[in-house]
Amino acid sequence: MTSDDNPNKELLEKINKRFFHIENAYIVRRELYLHFNKAVSPEASIKYLEIINSYRGFFVPLLESALSYALIGLNALISSNDKQSLQKLINKIQTDGLADFRTELKTLRTKHEKTLSSIADLRMEYFAHLGDIDLDEVEPVSDDDYIKLFEDTKTLVNKINNEYGRTVWYMDGDANETIKHTHELMNNLMRGEAQRLGEIDVEYISTVFKDGREKWLKDAD
Repeated sequence: MTSDDNPNKELLEKINKRFFHIENAYIVRRELYLHFNKAVSPEASIKYLEIINSYRGFFVPLLESALSYALIGLNALISSNDKQSLQKLINKIQTDGLADFRTELKTLRTKHEKTLSSIADLRMEYFAHLGDIDLDEVEPVSDDDYIKLFEDTKTLVNKINNEYGRTVWYMDGDANETIKHTHELMNNLMRGEAQRLGEIDVEYISTVFKDGREKWLKDAD
């Protein structure tokens, strides 16, 4: 067993890692959508959308899977009493004589009730079970609402970490790195596509030149 053989600290570490991946899955999806959002940049969105469409077999399932992972993860972490949920963790750490965070979790749930309700509907009817619901039928949640939920959840999880004498676990650098890498990926794909198209042009020009040269030499004879 890790974490000084304390099962509650071990559970906290699992939740730390899980929440890290949940947030970053959402950020990847958001950043990809921003790249082909005309409201961000009409000119850039056209170029980035061309890249998305060129690799639809990769990006379409990626976008769907990232949202699925993020929403199912958020629902399990915040709204449920699963083995790796905040509710379960907060109940267990009472045995270590730490602060009682039950009221703060309740406040978190109440403040973000609308967002969590939409997440629960999507989880139940679309992602976790094959219901009749369509994504368009669920009340939309804005990116701002998701970010606020992430930030408030970070605050609570960091407070629990601090009870065990840890520094703040979640840093802005984590999200910034995901944003940076997503953008670099899109740019590198664009460079690669430009190179591929350039190579096609070179091959075409080379072929028609060779054909023309051969014909010219024959005609010259």
